[in-house]
This record gives sequence, structure tokens and C-alpha cells, in this order.
Amino acid sequence: MKGLQDNQSTYTWFDGSSGVENDEYSRNCYWGEGCNTQNFIQALNTSNLCQSTNWRLPNESELNSLLVYNDNNPLINTHYFPNTQSKSYWTSATHGQNTDVAIDVPFFYGGTNGSDKSFDSYIRGVRDVK
Repeated sequence: MKGLQDNQSTYTWFDGSSGVENDEYSRNCYWGEGCNTQNFIQALNTSNLCQSTNWRLPNESELNSLLVYNDNNPLINTHYFPNTQSKSYWTSATHGQNTDVAIDVPFFYGGTNGSDKSFDSYIRGVRDVK
């Protein structure tokens, strides 16, 4: 399915509202393959994964709530999240007034970062249970 990749793929950040798209290329996905956050979430919703069409990027608090600070790498309960990479994952948030930067959460040391939206990072889709 165009836009959906495996757990090794990374994506650039794009929400469609800023008017600036940071390309559709990342190290693990090629031009024209929809390699940005908006296309990934759209593909999740189109696929009706888990009979749901309300997938989205997590906010900073939601993603940080998954962190488990211990000696494990990645900093997450791998029993429940076995395919998590020891890398950064995008949140839905832009970094303050700098619209070129989005917040990501590094699962190798925790906390939050501000990363250029043209960088590629991982995505964890979340949804609200109704």
C-alpha cells in the first residue's frame, strides 16, 4: 500500500496546514512514495487498520507516557511494543514559533527534541477510543 511501510521506515514531518512540505523522501523511502507523516496517517485511516479511521500522530504527552526509564534500550516496554526502534518518533507538535521544527521523542534517552521537519524519524500512530 502506497505510503505505508514497515517498522524500519522513517518519514519527514508534514501536516498540510503550514503550506510547506519537506519533500516526500527519507533514507528508507523513495520519492513519490508518500514518505511524510500526513501521508502515513492518511494511509492508516484508508486501510481501516483495526476497523478504525481516526488514526493520528500522538501529542508530546501521549508519546512521553510510553517511556520507561530503565536500563532497556529502547526506553519502552518491549513486551507491549516489540517493534519499537531506539530512535526518535514524531509527535503532532510544531516547536513553538519555529514552523520548520517539530517535536520528536527519542526512545534511546527519553525527553523531547526539536528536529527539522525535513529530517526523517519514526511514526507511532495513535487513535482515540470512542
